[in-house]
Amino acid sequence: MSAASAKRPHDQFRDYIDLLTTDGPLAVLDQSLAPRPPDFLFEFADKAGFGRSARILDAGCADGGLTVKLAERFGCDVDGVDYDETLLAAARARARAANVEGRVHFSQASFERLLYKDGEFDAIWCRQVVYHVHNLPAALAEGHRVTLPGARLVIQTCVETESMDPRDAERIYGELTLVGRNVREPELLAMLDAAGWDVRERLLVGSETKEYREESEGQVSRALMRLARLLRRWDDFTTEFGEDVCLRARAVYEWTVYQMLGKISVGFYLAEHRLRSTVGAPSPRGCATDALSAFPEPVDPLGRPGGRRLGGVRIDPCCQGTDCWGRIDQVRRHRVA
Repeated sequence: MSAASAKRPHDQFRDYIDLLTTDGPLAVLDQSLAPRPPDFLFEFADKAGFGRSARILDAGCADGGLTVKLAERFGCDVDGVDYDETLLAAARARARAANVEGRVHFSQASFERLLYKDGEFDAIWCRQVVYHVHNLPAALAEGHRVTLPGARLVIQTCVETESMDPRDAERIYGELTLVGRNVREPELLAMLDAAGWDVRERLLVGSETKEYREESEGQVSRALMRLARLLRRWDDFTTEFGEDVCLRARAVYEWTVYQMLGKISVGFYLAEHRLRSTVGAPSPRGCATDALSAFPEPVDPLGRPGGRRLGGVRIDPCCQGTDCWGRIDQVRRHRVA
């Protein structure tokens, strides 16, 4: 019999309450563990040798915020690619405002089919993108093709842990257009290896980046409260905003909270371009190898990569801003063409 079960019920209840008070036995957990910000990825860029003489590919650059930061921080030339022309227009405006137009260039392209010659880049920067890529083996092989031997690939992504319930994963990944195998780390590492990338450094930080968001802007508690209110008045909100929007919002909020609960972990990876001769005979475009045949392209019911749009509303789970796509109360303000 455990010590807890030997206690009288009212004593156990008092112990439970003590665990929630600010002066209880675990009040130390109210103290910050000094979480690092998401920009911790720049430390990996330092290790990758980003410098003034380097040419970097920002794969999935979105609105160019980090593309511009790379050019400013390292003085390197950066090419940003994204499939969304609206985001690219914002990226070009951002580069002009930062006065880095001469070193930053943007083009519309898919990561799976890059419009560059072989060996044009010294490194690839890829932040919170790979879990959205429909055909990741092809994308990683394309990245291998357009980089020089010894080039580095810097990735920040999210991977599920053994605590993630498969039923929750299926529902959330479907709503957020995440590719399941890309979120499972063993499969991600296997795809990197098959495409010719040797992982030199790997760091899983668990909830650390979300702890930073919570302590700096209250992102997680806001998501939790919105999730609770959304579920409590589900019928009212689905009537007002539509079921599609509410299902997507639920998935966004759960994705945020699950990172704090240890079901999802942020991961940082630094990989090195392995010599092509050790990967396999490339196709004429160099974007596929025999090794990649082990990873058949997944079926995409939407017929397109990346963030799905429902009724013109795009809600992006990896937005690093202040909860911009997760706002049920302002969702109509974020309509896109």
